Amino acid sequence: MIFLNAVAKFILILFFLTVIGSPLLAQQCEQNLSLAQERFEKGHLNGIPALLSECLRNGFSRSEKIQAYRLLTISYLYNDDPFGAESSFLKLLDLDPEYRVTENDPVELEHLSNQYIADPIISWRLSAGANATLGGINILHVNGTDNTADTKEKYTPGYGFQVNGSADIHFSNFISLMIGVEFGSSQFGYTNELFEGTFLNAEGAVEPVVDLLSKKENNLYLSIPLAVKFTYPIYKWHPYAYIGFSPDFSFNHRADLTLTPGSTGSVTQSPVTGPKLDISSIRKDVTYSMLYGLGVMRRIGYKYVFVDLRYKGGFKNNLVEKNQLDFEASEDINDYTFKYGMVDDDLRLNAFSISAGVVIPMYKPRRKNTVTLQTTVKSWFKRKEKQDE
Repeated sequence: MIFLNAVAKFILILFFLTVIGSPLLAQQCEQNLSLAQERFEKGHLNGIPALLSECLRNGFSRSEKIQAYRLLTISYLYNDDPFGAESSFLKLLDLDPEYRVTENDPVELEHLSNQYIADPIISWRLSAGANATLGGINILHVNGTDNTADTKEKYTPGYGFQVNGSADIHFSNFISLMIGVEFGSSQFGYTNELFEGTFLNAEGAVEPVVDLLSKKENNLYLSIPLAVKFTYPIYKWHPYAYIGFSPDFSFNHRADLTLTPGSTGSVTQSPVTGPKLDISSIRKDVTYSMLYGLGVMRRIGYKYVFVDLRYKGGFKNNLVEKNQLDFEASEDINDYTFKYGMVDDDLRLNAFSISAGVVIPMYKPRRKNTVTLQTTVKSWFKRKEKQDE
């Protein structure tokens, strides 16, 4: 019982110190910062580090630490202590990588600032969005079970989604290499008039009759976009453009078809329907696309949000021609042709997409020209060699 009472008292004291002590410490540190600023304005610089050191370890908020390190940096500069000034300025940049010297700052701080850079070497990007095959079908050769010279086929846009994760490797503020992985779905529609003919109605007049075929095709894909990006950095808004290349791995191709026989007078036949067909065997697993994109980033705190518009132009035929008439290999392909009368064209797929997401920069405060992409890569290999040893 005595032990339990002692533990309870200890917890109560600890709670009291946490609840009551923290505001008192914060208030004391706020007073210290004001006093340090007052001494700085009067030119009493020597006592400023001692006045701020304890609160920099535990007591200042983030914004107060930024003010304190700025004050320390200037004080060390005025006291001809370059090492103290550089150390304090690097800590300031760690807290505020987007720090910029203002007109109210002394010229000595501006000169020091010009020797350092906090721009990220790598930025991580996460995004999600939608895509559409708007005008995105390039017909290379028309195939079909009907008269292909007078085809009535039409392709209609379909819509899908995509999620993307990528890394921007920065060579400078203006040029970066974008490497990513994208997973998504795509879809398009198809209609055609098949087996156009005529019949005599009850009055003996000739009337046309056609079978109407409609299809919705969708698939999943995994892409590895690689692009060179050009950014025009402004204070908060960063517009950019890029051009690149992407291998695309597609799978799970499904087709939902309906064949509606034409009516002959009072005789109307039911549409031919069925479950979705797996047509993956007549679609190439790997295709390639060119990428063209525009976007804009908006800085919020130490991260960015962005909107990205991309055009993806395929330059490889999606059809596996040798499998299209291999009816024994797949029951679905057999139904695709004989049940619905569908024979695919040689085609390439293109798409527009829009995405929104967030950029997480990996800031690296450093002296200019001391840490670059090249030195970072070298350090990775050196670290690996040491681990191997």
